[in-house]
Amino acid sequence: MIFALRHPLRWIFVNLLALTMRRYHYYYETWRWQRIRAYCMDREDHRCRQCKRPMGNALDVHHKRWVARGGSWHTWNLESLCAADHAGKHPGNTTLAEHARQFAR
Repeated sequence: MIFALRHPLRWIFVNLLALTMRRYHYYYETWRWQRIRAYCMDREDHRCRQCKRPMGNALDVHHKRWVARGGSWHTWNLESLCAADHAGKHPGNTTLAEHARQFAR
């Protein structure tokens, strides 16, 4: 929340972008998502929220509550995680598990 207070116009802009996001399978490729993702990584200072390791731009942005289950793309529903911690949040997802092996601890 402190980051949002330091950058109130950016917080408003990014969350307005989140209102325009829809359930598409290709939303990760949109410029809107890239702006939201960049905001979340800046907010976390490019560190994994769970293990606190600095990761640069190699972070995944995780929905705390899935969009398919009523979650949103707003910044309060997103957290930046390294690939290993993100795969841990989705234990049955083999694609994320393969991606996490590239960034093994």
